[in-house]
Amino acid sequence: MESKGVERVLKLVEENNGKIIGRAVVSEHENYVRLHLILVDKNYRGKGFGTKLLEEVLSLYHNKDITLSTFLGNEEWFQKYGFKIINKHNGLVSMIKSAN
Repeated sequence: MESKGVERVLKLVEENNGKIIGRAVVSEHENYVRLHLILVDKNYRGKGFGTKLLEEVLSLYHNKDITLSTFLGNEEWFQKYGFKIINKHNGLVSMIKSAN
């Protein structure tokens, strides 16, 4: 899917010092949202921050389909949140979560 649209960056900030420890980047389109990435600082991984970012994206865009591409092996994590595989090609997995 095309990735043009209104880009939005969601940031997760550490309370103590204001450091950005994670971000999710999406592009908003009329009928769907494209999740481009979820990234958590390596020193904060494994603590649920990626999950917090994904849950925020799901909450904000529950009324639109959400599409993404991820590396093979990550699809199980996204499937836990209702994403379905639509294609696998060259180590990448295309997925979609339909609007509620």
